[in-house]
Amino acid sequence: MHRLYLSALALLAALAGLAAACRPTVRVLITPLPTTTNITDEESVLGPLAASWSAASGIDLALTWNPGLTTTDILSNLQNALLNNATDVVVFDGIWAGALSPSLYNLSQGLSGSTLAGHLPQVLGAGMINGAQVGLPVSLDLGVLYYQTSLLAKYGFADAPKTWDDIERALNATLPSERVKNPALIGYMSQLRSAEGLTAAALEWLASYRAGSVLEPNRTLSSTAKSPLYPAALATARRARRWIKSGVIGAPAIVSDDLASLDEWQRGNAVYLRHWSWLPRAAGNVSFAWARAPIPGNVAADAGVSMVGGMMVGVSSATTPAGTDRAATLLAAAWLASRQVQAARAVAHGVLPSLTGLWDDAAVCAAVGGCDIFKAVKPVARPSAVAGTQWLDVSQAIYTNWANMLRGQVTEEEMLATINSVIAQVMAIDLLGLPTNVQATDAVGLVMLVLAALGQLTIVLFALYALASHLRTKSDPTRWRRTLSSCPSLAAQMLAGAFLAYFVPAVYVGVPTPFQCIVQPWVTGLAASTVFNAMGMNLFHVYMLHRNPLARRLAINAVPARMRMMFRAASIGTTAAVLAVWTAVDPRVPADVPQTLSRYTACASRSPAFETAMLAILFVFGGAQLAFLLYLAVKTRKASAAQFPEAKGLGFCTYNLALIALVAPPLVYLNTLGQPLQYAILAMGTMLATGTLVATLLAPLVAAGVRTVRGLPEPGKRSGSRAGGGSEARTGGSFGGEDSQTRGASTKGAGGKASMTQSSESTGSTPAKVPPPLAYVKEGVLSYRHSRTARLMWRAAWKAARFLVYPQQGLVVLEPLDSADVSDTGNVLCIDELAKITPPSPPSPSSAAGADTDAPVDLATVAFTIALTDGHQYELMAATPADAGMWADALAYALANRGQSFAGLYGGHAGGGGGSPAPTRVGAVVGTSVLATATTSGATAEHAQTEH
Repeated sequence: MHRLYLSALALLAALAGLAAACRPTVRVLITPLPTTTNITDEESVLGPLAASWSAASGIDLALTWNPGLTTTDILSNLQNALLNNATDVVVFDGIWAGALSPSLYNLSQGLSGSTLAGHLPQVLGAGMINGAQVGLPVSLDLGVLYYQTSLLAKYGFADAPKTWDDIERALNATLPSERVKNPALIGYMSQLRSAEGLTAAALEWLASYRAGSVLEPNRTLSSTAKSPLYPAALATARRARRWIKSGVIGAPAIVSDDLASLDEWQRGNAVYLRHWSWLPRAAGNVSFAWARAPIPGNVAADAGVSMVGGMMVGVSSATTPAGTDRAATLLAAAWLASRQVQAARAVAHGVLPSLTGLWDDAAVCAAVGGCDIFKAVKPVARPSAVAGTQWLDVSQAIYTNWANMLRGQVTEEEMLATINSVIAQVMAIDLLGLPTNVQATDAVGLVMLVLAALGQLTIVLFALYALASHLRTKSDPTRWRRTLSSCPSLAAQMLAGAFLAYFVPAVYVGVPTPFQCIVQPWVTGLAASTVFNAMGMNLFHVYMLHRNPLARRLAINAVPARMRMMFRAASIGTTAAVLAVWTAVDPRVPADVPQTLSRYTACASRSPAFETAMLAILFVFGGAQLAFLLYLAVKTRKASAAQFPEAKGLGFCTYNLALIALVAPPLVYLNTLGQPLQYAILAMGTMLATGTLVATLLAPLVAAGVRTVRGLPEPGKRSGSRAGGGSEARTGGSFGGEDSQTRGASTKGAGGKASMTQSSESTGSTPAKVPPPLAYVKEGVLSYRHSRTARLMWRAAWKAARFLVYPQQGLVVLEPLDSADVSDTGNVLCIDELAKITPPSPPSPSSAAGADTDAPVDLATVAFTIALTDGHQYELMAATPADAGMWADALAYALANRGQSFAGLYGGHAGGGGGSPAPTRVGAVVGTSVLATATTSGATAEHAQTEH
């Protein structure tokens, strides 16, 4: 029997041991409360409570305290314990919910709603990370203002301040006298060291100004420069900085955290102190009277904001796969956040419970110094729930930049901008918003589009008017040449280029599409090349002819059709080729351009280097064309306005284009300006350049219309009859002021005066030769140009000269007549140097009939060419085809009959007599010797005549 009894006892003991071995044990890692000075204080409270709960629940609790001494160490210990599965439950500072959330279980999936209810919503919400309730509050901290009542009452400020201005007035009255007694006295004390405490203080301050919480629940930033809350945020920062500069906030406050500011308060060195709700228990007894009040506001209605803090409990996700272990850990977490535990810790340590129902508990309220003030505050939470796992980085951005601003290292504006920029980067927030491209409905865009449309309408109306007028005035085909331009076709090309340029504001407005990105360089490039090409050919035409005394009569086109096509191929064709390569290889596409406070959408190739190369080619090519235009504009600045009505206007347009090209392109490609300003510069530059060109081209037409309405004659045109075919345009007219000029032969007598004889107006193929009074010289005014080779003759400009042929001396003299052209010193040629004379082409029957005396003359019919033995070429222009033929005959005669006078050419009618040999056929190639070309001034020609 005795053995049976012993066996039963052993079995019962074994069963009890087995049961004990099967009891779950939950490991709990606890972060100490800020009010406790050592872990033993907390062990003495939680230990007995845990033992009692374990006995009732059958769940053992293994309580350990985090040994870290700094916040960094404490957080690191928590993270390592969770990652290494060294704990099941953690108690942590609520600001770390985001950082720990990857390792924490979603409590809302395992705890009932009643367990989660009853907590202050703001602190419960701080434990909600990305939709998961990873933390359950176990205690609460609220920001409160403490102040020395006895000190302030001496100066009439016994009441609690409602606004920041109240504090400022009180301190301005108090500090000057009190600092004499206590130089270490600080007016306003807070946690302003570069740490989490400064984030709480700054956010609380911002809330008192209704300036938002920097990072809002909808993931927007409330203190950006374009936010409606920005002025309030800026005012908050400026007050803080002003208080530091004025001494309201003393220097020690800038480096103070919770404990340092608590120490200054205990010493009596702070008049006002912003601190946490647990301060009374931590501070103990002090030597001065004090009170506490809600945090002031910018205005009294905004007073009472209070930053929320506190401790939370969380469950490790690694140790809760399912079953009994998960249930045990969840029960342990719920017990730590329970009413029983929170009340015990509040009474023992003076920490405020997160369960607001305990704020009516007499013991609890006595322990925390009264609960009424907490019922009156307006709790505000850090945006840690929004920031989630990035909260520590977000907080660091806030407290680091606020600290820099308080120390005067950055301005208030720079501080806010940097905070927003860093948070936007950390949180991947689109801080810049929608693209700020100028829209067609914006004021700038609308004005530019309207101006461009008006410009295009003006060109279209002019084109219609020109067509209708041409159909009505076919009898005067040179009207446009006299009124608009010496080259109407080139004027039309310029207007076409201007019409295309007016599309620039339209293709650059708004957020560009892929099609717009491709079209943009084509429109700008082709418009510029078309205009540059036409202006260049027109100014080149003026440059070639403006010193030609016969140009106003003959209406010669110095840039013939073939040359115009070559120029267009070189200018417009090259631009089109570059644009085609750009479009084919790496076309531009819409690209986001972020800036400090905004963004806009531009167009760019995927390869910046390739785009830079294409732009460089286009700009260099365009710059070369513009440089050529400037050269021609300078050279033709003194061209006759009556003869070349467009010359001065095109010169002005060229200077205007050069100025715009120097200023606008660099600014247009300077992205820091922002797209609105870039668009305005581009559109305004285009409008100014194009509008000036259009106005310059159409101004003569407007003036002609005014003259027509008022019945005034055209400038330089007689109002009398032009009948009879003897137009002044054909009779010569002198260069340099002479009133009479022969078209055939003239001589100089002994006195040196020229006597002029009118040549025949015969339109037959063989003009009648009018003999000169003297046979030893043939003299007249011609235009000429000179080139080293025939291929380069096209670029040589025409010049005026008195042309003298001395057959008996074997000399040909070109005496310059244009005193303004200092480069023209004249030429003296030996007749023996002449290798070939190419006569003018016969005039067409229509031009020979003289039906239209103002019609353009074919240059080939009034010009002949002299080729020298050394390859040099001279092209000479006479007033009429008959004159050109007579001069060519005279030179051919002198070349074939060296040493003889012109008597033989005119059949003995000239003075000096002589035989009448048959005239030599013009164009015969004679003379093989190469003689040096003699070059001399006009005086040399006079000397040659005197010697004769």
